Amino acid sequence: MRLGLPEWTALAVIAERPTHGFAIAALTGRRGELGRIWHIPRPVVYRALGRLTDLDLITPQSVQTGRGPQRTLYAVTATGRDALTGWLSSPVGHVRDISHLLLKLALLHRCGTDPTALLRRQRATLQPILEALRVEPAAADGFDTVLRAWRSAHTAAALDFLDDVTREEEHLSAATTTEIIVRAVIRRDGQLLLARLRNKSWSFLPGGHVEPGERLEVALVREIAEELGTEVKVAGFVGVVEHGYVEDKVTHHELNLVFEVAIPDIEPVSQEDHQEFHWLPLEALADTDVRPGALKEALLATGDDRSQFWYAWNG
Repeated sequence: MRLGLPEWTALAVIAERPTHGFAIAALTGRRGELGRIWHIPRPVVYRALGRLTDLDLITPQSVQTGRGPQRTLYAVTATGRDALTGWLSSPVGHVRDISHLLLKLALLHRCGTDPTALLRRQRATLQPILEALRVEPAAADGFDTVLRAWRSAHTAAALDFLDDVTREEEHLSAATTTEIIVRAVIRRDGQLLLARLRNKSWSFLPGGHVEPGERLEVALVREIAEELGTEVKVAGFVGVVEHGYVEDKVTHHELNLVFEVAIPDIEPVSQEDHQEFHWLPLEALADTDVRPGALKEALLATGDDRSQFWYAWNG
């Protein structure tokens, strides 16, 4: 099936969970998680959604309403999922398209799929190209010699990259740790309270780890008291976001339990030297680096209606 990169990217994001064009555009914007690899302008995202719908690869599922504009949530069809599986498992045919491979690796990482098989197929595709370049007869024209040297160097570099990434994937430890984290959604006057480590540029929702045997509400009240030095009221359950990442060859599986929380009408001041707090206008959330990314997507997808969500991690 001949689709462009915008269509494949939108299809892959929708296959993770039903979502709308605004959330996809945030991911593929210049500061988005996927946009740093391949930037897709917002109008192109919406055109891609139209084409995917016409091809019956996605289907409108529902309309999200709130104080903002109505947004159509799309879900992947069985045909769309089959097409996506084939595309994600297929290597690119040319070195010039290696950035397409990088995007595939990012999408596989988002859904927790092992990329080793794709990396091996990609190597099998590029190795004959390099061998053919090395045995190609020397050209009489000086520029042809330069061009062949450039193609050989880039192909060899791509193969080295594939070898490095494949080794890293193969040597990852099978060790996994599961962590339960409680997080607080604290809103005031159209703003969301975020925390940030002083030596980092990204932000996250206030909260922290649940101690063994500790009730969730007790853990959340304790964490906010430690961070802000104030009493809080847990107003209700918001949703669950599973998140996974690898650090020091250990796979961390986070279970983020999110609650709506009210704090006194005072300016939040961090009680911990390594951390600070700031208010973020809700309309700026899409363009702000908030982690984990799946939790940011959940907040964007639910918008003002504050419906409960569950975002699963397929690690």
